[in-house]
Amino acid sequence: MQIMNIPRKYDSLPHAIKVIYRQEGLPGFFRGYTTTSVLIPMNYLVYFNLYERFKRMVQRQTKQKDTFICFALPSVLSGFCTNLWLSPFWVRFRA
Repeated sequence: MQIMNIPRKYDSLPHAIKVIYRQEGLPGFFRGYTTTSVLIPMNYLVYFNLYERFKRMVQRQTKQKDTFICFALPSVLSGFCTNLWLSPFWVRFRA
């Protein structure tokens, strides 16, 4: 396996903490947090909005209210659409 040949940067968690603190200081522990704190709420905003819209659409089409399909299908569709729409933002901000 190729992963076995990769040299380890840290020996343990305490060692990793020491190295990060020495090299980057306290801000090193929070790098990338700003991006996450912006994109996570946006992700949930889009997901739940789409979920409610898809749920109403499925309930109208099936004429049922509390069945498995009325919850599962909107969940899958809204998750798929959210990931499809927001993935470019995650890739762009993480690069």
